[in-house]
Amino acid sequence: MRSNENRTEREQQPASPPNRSEVMPDVSVRETEQRGVYEVRVYPQNGGNSANRNARSNPTNDALKQAQEYQKAGNYSEALNAYRQALAQAEFKGDILQQMAICHLRLGDKANARQHFLQAINEYERQIQQGYEVENARQGILACQNGLRLCEE
Repeated sequence: MRSNENRTEREQQPASPPNRSEVMPDVSVRETEQRGVYEVRVYPQNGGNSANRNARSNPTNDALKQAQEYQKAGNYSEALNAYRQALAQAEFKGDILQQMAICHLRLGDKANARQHFLQAINEYERQIQQGYEVENARQGILACQNGLRLCEE
């Protein structure tokens, strides 16, 4: 299939990610060919973006980076611990809750995954109500709804 060839080529090109959000401009997230598996890439920020509210606080940013590293390495329990630390200090929590849900899914804990997907949707809705990164929040809601379907399988 041509689309799979293109996807493979894109996966091998680390230069410019396809979807960097304004909430986390140094992070790109995309679903891989394996259903329910997401690739998270962290890129150096250029001069620190003041629009990135979650990254302003060093403890949150450090905890997020650590969580992403653990998650990437398949150490989902440690990733969850680091995400919990980041969650306590984050202003907008939808993306963190969504990643926590994915970690729970990878651990086979569908009940907790479902709970975190639902919490993430609520946080994304709050973000929309506040008018902050509305399109990213809408995309997050759609991704969480897809995640909820995985919890039912």
